[in-house]
Amino acid sequence: TVVKGRADDSSARITGGSAVLAPQVGYQPAVVWAALTVAQNGTVVYNTQSGAVTSQLTWIDRSGKVLGTLGPVGIQNNPALSPDGNRVALDIADIKARTVDVWVKSTRGLGDSRLTFGPAENTTPVWSADGSQIAYRQLSATSILDVKPADGLQKERPIAVLGPTSEDVLANAWTQDGKQIIVSYQADHDYLAVYDTQTGAKTPILV
Repeated sequence: TVVKGRADDSSARITGGSAVLAPQVGYQPAVVWAALTVAQNGTVVYNTQSGAVTSQLTWIDRSGKVLGTLGPVGIQNNPALSPDGNRVALDIADIKARTVDVWVKSTRGLGDSRLTFGPAENTTPVWSADGSQIAYRQLSATSILDVKPADGLQKERPIAVLGPTSEDVLANAWTQDGKQIIVSYQADHDYLAVYDTQTGAKTPILV
């Protein structure tokens, strides 16, 4: 279900009334991800069905007309367009290697780059407002909220390292000043929280 509300940036809390915009959206419980996004003008785009196992990045205009595709078909999820529109970050699964990593694809045909490496499952990338950094979830024995420069030239920096495997954290969005990351936090119950990108302090905002 898509529910609208009003966020207060100063207090990091949801205020005012709420209303149901859509009774059903696609949902992937493995990564606590819903198939929706919101434009700056308040327009909500959503999908009512879960994605197929394989998929292809596709450009679609506001009327629903297909304009073209980007890259080959693959097992890929959670695409996030960079603020300047020149890159797409997404997680791609390699069945043979049994890995899931974050990649950055150019929308201008300038080549693709792999952002993460190793056996951990790296998913749900989210761009900072200036396009210089990407936050994502690294999952192995524990769940880690990592931040890495989008050019991949420096190592990742852990913002939060969770304890038991029953806990999970997924980045949703950055604040405009880059000082906080809004996340979905999964423990004994699911809720939204904000992490300070410098101190790693967590503040629940919708429990």
